[in-house]
Amino acid sequence: MADPYLSLAQYATFSLLPAAYSTVADAIKTARISARSRWADGYMGQQFDLPLTAWDDDLRAAVAMAVDWDVMSYRGFNPEANADRAVLLRYEQAEAWFKSV
Repeated sequence: MADPYLSLAQYATFSLLPAAYSTVADAIKTARISARSRWADGYMGQQFDLPLTAWDDDLRAAVAMAVDWDVMSYRGFNPEANADRAVLLRYEQAEAWFKSV
């Protein structure tokens, strides 16, 4: 398996709400980073030879947006909370970005 597209430390940088996820174990976040990196490969592999050997912050950010959604779903999603809705919107934006690659 190829390396994830971002580290746990990078996820904290690119995440919308890193403090909100402080109660979620690092092992859960790391597993979601790995899973969403493979999800990204499903899109990226349609246009590029895998594994990618280099990538930039745009890919890291898009994967982080998807990980945010997974972690928020794990932690508990509140559709009435603006921040939670923002996480969903960012996930939808990330998915649209991947589809456009």
